Amino acid sequence: MKIKIIKWKEGLKKVGLNKYLRNKYGFSIAEAKHIVDEILSGNEVVLEINENEFNDISEFGLVIEPCKKQA
Repeated sequence: MKIKIIKWKEGLKKVGLNKYLRNKYGFSIAEAKHIVDEILSGNEVVLEINENEFNDISEFGLVIEPCKKQA
């Protein structure tokens, strides 16, 4: 499932998010840091995640939504 990270909330766990992206999805340190930096800069980020991990990733302090499927 694709999700869109819309913004971050106060208390964002950026180190934990970085580790999660690396350990769960195989991103390099640089790739995970880039994703976190994009989020902190206010840019929307789209990621492919397992459907059952939607709540897991939101617990890091992110506002996320599923991407709409294109017809």
